[in-house]
Parts: sequence; structure tokens; C-alpha cells
Amino acid sequence: MQDKLIKLIRRGGVLFLAVLFLFVPAITDNPYHLNVLIVTAQNCILALSLCLMLNVGQLSLAHAGFMAVGAYTCALLQTLVGVSFWIALPLGAVAAAIVAAVVGYPALRLKGLYFTILTLAVNQIIFTVLNSFWRDTLGGATGILGIPKPHLGSVDFSSQIPFYYLILLLLFFTIYISHRLWQSRFGLFSRAIGESDELAESVGMSLLRQKMMAFSISCFFAGLAGGFGSAYYSYICPLNYSIITSINVVIYAVVGGGITIAGPILGASGLTFIGEVAKRWGGFDPTVFGVIVILAVIFLPGGLSGWWTQKRLPNWMLVRKGRSG
Repeated sequence: MQDKLIKLIRRGGVLFLAVLFLFVPAITDNPYHLNVLIVTAQNCILALSLCLMLNVGQLSLAHAGFMAVGAYTCALLQTLVGVSFWIALPLGAVAAAIVAAVVGYPALRLKGLYFTILTLAVNQIIFTVLNSFWRDTLGGATGILGIPKPHLGSVDFSSQIPFYYLILLLLFFTIYISHRLWQSRFGLFSRAIGESDELAESVGMSLLRQKMMAFSISCFFAGLAGGFGSAYYSYICPLNYSIITSINVVIYAVVGGGITIAGPILGASGLTFIGEVAKRWGGFDPTVFGVIVILAVIFLPGGLSGWWTQKRLPNWMLVRKGRSG
């Protein structure tokens, strides 16, 4: 009975939020407000995707690099080959997943800090390639200009509202897949490896295969977010995919926490809005982010979702180990 009530509460909350966000353009058509919401949804996708790696106990600092793979693949397919955006977008995400698999095969044999440092190097390599090589094609530091806006029948993507609904659709898709993965055998194995990879390996789990799957899926969604950004801004450049962007994604995930799917969404949403406010105060968002991370590490080791689960919900609503992690 309690489990059914919990599911009902969760579904009701999700339905309420979905309806609320669907009617946002009817409430406000302010370009700045819509842009903040679009960026927030994009950051939520990135934070959710990174948590797939955190579940297996690996921290990646290359998410911005794989965003770039998705963005540049999507942009080049449109500008050079003439492929439709609706085909280029998933192909860009698949390209990011393939690159992640190639990188991950040797990299995921490392653990902990060594893997994190290697992904930091991967992000820098991607940044350097985009900035310094094949400038006639990749545009160098200038990037790629004039990326065409998508078309869908009579829907005009020259305004922000269609992009708002598109990123909302991509976010719901990411949430759905993340939820299904969390509840599946894949999610159970991932959490087991995150708790103790040696114990998981001793009972027959393939650590490398599981981590490669997590890394590829994680980077697929990073590439999806990057491909969307290339169409939304009609412009991409290497500076958008520096290590700072990767660090920000880590901050979203860590502050939000990975105990529930709501954690990364809370972290990304809250910090994006705080960052916007800090920018309007004079560009102090890096300082504010640093203070928030320090406070979160000290007082919220499990992130916002961990604090909410352990301190705010009654005992009968806590996630039971062995069922949902």
C-alpha cells in the first residue's frame, strides 16, 4: 500500500510539473526568461547524464568535450552535407557515444583520480583539435557560423518557443531513459560497482563492459545537449566547450546528488538560476559556485536529494535498499 502511494505521489508530481512547464510560454514570452529556462533544461540533461557515470564510481571531466562532438557533428552534417537537423541531432549524439566508447576502452581500466585526470586530458585534446586543426572545416577559434535553424512542417524555429518545447521534450526523454536505466538490471549493476567494484567483480560482473556502457550512454546525452545548442544558437566555437563547462556540470550533479533522479535536476536548475542572478550582480557566478560547492561538500555530502530523502521525508517514504538503491 505504501509503495503504491509513493508511486502515486511521484507520478502526480511529475504530471503537475510537466503541465506547468508546458504552459510557461502562455505565462511569459519574455526572451530572457525563456532563454534561462532553455539553458536550465539543457544543464539538467547534462547533470542527469553525468550521474550515470557517478553511479559506477567514476568522475568524468570530459562532458564538455563530448558536447562538442555532438554539436560539431550536428552542425557539419547540416552545413557541409545538407542533412536535416532531425537526422543530424541523433547522429551527433551517436558520434559522441562512439568516441566515448573508443576513449573509454583504455581509460576505464583506470580508477578514481587517474580516470578523472585522463578525462580532463581528453577534454583538453578535443578543445585543442577544434581550436587549432582543420580550420577550414572546423572554423578554428571562430567556430562555425550560420548553422541553419531546424524546420518541422509549418513550425517556425526562428523564435524561442519551438526551441523551448524541443528542449523540454529532450529533457523528458532523458528523464524517462534515466529512470528506466535506474530501475533496470543495468542500474542495479552500476550501483553495485559504485559501492564496491572489487566485490562486484568477485560475483561475476564485467566491470569494463558495465562502465563502458555507462560512459557511452552518458556521453550520448551530452552529445544530444550539444547538438541542440548548435541549432539553438546557430553558432558554436571551442570556447563553449572548455574545461570550465565540464566542471560546472560536475558541480550541478554533486550539489544535486545522485540518490534520486530529481537530485541532478534540482542541482542544475538551482545553480543555473543562481548563476544568472550572480551575473546580473557583476559576474560573480564562479565565486558563488565555489562557495556553494564548499558548503555542499561540508553540510550536504549526499547532495540536495540526499538531504531531502534523509531529513525531510518520513521513514515510510525513504528509498529502500535492494529495490531502488
